[in-house]
Amino acid sequence: MKTDCEHLVTLIPNNFFMRWLVKRINVRMKKSESKYRLHIRYRKPVEGLKYGRGGSLRCADAKKFSLYLRERNYRRAW
Repeated sequence: MKTDCEHLVTLIPNNFFMRWLVKRINVRMKKSESKYRLHIRYRKPVEGLKYGRGGSLRCADAKKFSLYLRERNYRRAW
């Protein structure tokens, strides 16, 4: 079974600096013509909130996030 992304690290604090750092890394990866990019999935919902349909969370509703490595031109077939 082929996976669409590779898990790198989990439970990174969801704050401005860490999200900015991931964005900067993606910009550098694009400039160096990498075929991969970092993808964020939000984890650990804030008290009183639940995961949405499909197991997703909005940025503002999460305490932590996980990083995945994906191919740059990846398109999900839903």
